[in-house]
Amino acid sequence: MQGGFMLLEVGSVSIRNTKNILFKNAFDVCISACCFYLWGYAFAYGDDSSGGFIGSTEFALSDMEKRRSSGENSFAGSISQGHLRADAAFFYAHFAFALSFAATAATIMSGAVAERMNFKAYIPLTVLTVSVIYPMVAHWVWSSKGWMSAFKVDAGSRLFGVGVVDFAGSLVVHVVGGTAALVACWYIGPRSERFGIGGKINELPMQSPVFQMFGTILMWFGWYGFNTGSVGVYVRGDQFEGASRYIVARTAVCTTIAAAFGGLSVVVFDLARNKKQISPQRMNNGILTGLVSISGSCALVHPALAVLIGIVAGIVYSLSSSLLLRRRIDDVVDAVPIHLFGGVWGLIATALFTKESFYNLVYNTPDSQRAYCGAFIGCGKNAGNVLAAALVGLLVVTSFTAAMIYASIVFLENVVKVPLRVASAVESQGLDHSTHFGRAYTELQTTIFQYTTKSGEKASMEMRVRAGDAAKFALALSEVMDAEAGTKEGGSGKFSGLALSGSGGLDAGESGGGRKGFGSLLGNPARTIQESG
Repeated sequence: MQGGFMLLEVGSVSIRNTKNILFKNAFDVCISACCFYLWGYAFAYGDDSSGGFIGSTEFALSDMEKRRSSGENSFAGSISQGHLRADAAFFYAHFAFALSFAATAATIMSGAVAERMNFKAYIPLTVLTVSVIYPMVAHWVWSSKGWMSAFKVDAGSRLFGVGVVDFAGSLVVHVVGGTAALVACWYIGPRSERFGIGGKINELPMQSPVFQMFGTILMWFGWYGFNTGSVGVYVRGDQFEGASRYIVARTAVCTTIAAAFGGLSVVVFDLARNKKQISPQRMNNGILTGLVSISGSCALVHPALAVLIGIVAGIVYSLSSSLLLRRRIDDVVDAVPIHLFGGVWGLIATALFTKESFYNLVYNTPDSQRAYCGAFIGCGKNAGNVLAAALVGLLVVTSFTAAMIYASIVFLENVVKVPLRVASAVESQGLDHSTHFGRAYTELQTTIFQYTTKSGEKASMEMRVRAGDAAKFALALSEVMDAEAGTKEGGSGKFSGLALSGSGGLDAGESGGGRKGFGSLLGNPARTIQESG
């Protein structure tokens, strides 16, 4: 999964931010593993003495090998008895599996705020997400002691008598990560040049659609581990018989169908709006939104309903992506439409379409004890309760996550004096140069021509050329354009409104010319050429 995130993100940013994206994704795994091992897992799944709010044991897995209160043998005890039962190792396996969810929740923000976020601010926000926000939400929903958990033994103590039903993380993982990404994107503001005057949306350079597509396919493959693996979280190894295998198989089918129809839905939606252009990136995002949306209900619905969930997921993505652009919120990889809006739809779909027999089978509960199903399925008085619990859970989780992230950002900027955003000069040059010892591709460099249009908008052209050829290319470009259109003060004849500006670059003495207009790219004291990896 993390490899998929990494490729998708690095393919969506400028080449001058390649190292930064690669580094942040590897960093997310390292910091998530350390924090989740030391205290995150304890907060999420430790024994609870706080009324369902937070766990308080299992710090650094200290109690992992002790005999459980339920009478289960410990891992060490099973070895000393000469036999190793699958459920004795369950808790170690559960930690490893839960860590993958925590790392995913933490890394969602990475791509959304790419190309302009200060890494010194990114570190504490990632630590906060994986150490506190995600573990606490996981405890509320997935721990048997959580205050909104559907796993509570006493039906009377569950939220609306039901609890929040979220099988594989539409709420716990994706709404948490998506909410954090939305707050960060809103606070940090868009990349320079992303939005022009009058609400114009400028398409910024993206490194590679190949990386985007391959990253999407890797994530799709990894999602089978998330969704089908969640069956093992609820069903111990010695109970993994025919019924559980059936759940795993149906979960995989529903996951596949929702992803496929999510991608197809976006393609059809885009064709209906623009019959000439189809975006591979948007189809990728439709696939991912379908996967997010089916996560909450993949083991609880019939495949026919997975079709509906996927189709709606594609529409939800398309509409929410457009909404963010209208609100001038710059999300580089559309993490917010995919994870937040897709997660919201996934949670609601779970509350609407859960089948009673599937619920009882998945949660290993006799029919006589629980009669729970989605509001649109109809199985008695509890149908509406599932939806009510989901809505309350959604409101609490989004409010809690948004408040924690916002408060942390304000604290960092006003108390610790760590700015959330890098300086504009650093952003233009690229984070690889300022943070990671230079460009990623030594045989190529990115040359950025910055200028101001006659309407007052700042704009730029970004080109990849061989290292050392930037000056030759700029000289040839300026000569061609000046010869074709002639020059005027502050701009060329063809682009008479262009007044060049920028930071960093080559002097007239270095390039041998005192040209005007585009010709002044090499001789303008405004220094208009920037080069980075």
